[in-house]
Amino acid sequence: MMKEKGYSFLLHLAALVLCGLLTRGDVITKRGNMRSELVYSAAEKVENRFLLATLTIRAVRRLHIVSTRTEDTANNVLGELARGNFLEIKTPDLKPIPPIEILSITPAA
Repeated sequence: MMKEKGYSFLLHLAALVLCGLLTRGDVITKRGNMRSELVYSAAEKVENRFLLATLTIRAVRRLHIVSTRTEDTANNVLGELARGNFLEIKTPDLKPIPPIEILSITPAA
């Protein structure tokens, strides 16, 4: 009986999300967010997955406290990225490509 209630609750949440009354970020489960959900939510803010990985690892390195688990720090950082924090990104300026010299071929005399 307990599983049926949980199943109907999930169907109800899914219906609310599909109707647009809830967003995916509004749905919070008892066990908290799984890392894959955090990565998916953060990837909606940062489209480039390599930039997302770089931002995440840099923030984890700066914010990690030795007495805590690294996994918890990574989860916190991904949650903050999903909420839009730490997103003031400056991409490096690209150097202009040097022009290619024209190779002129002259027939041999």
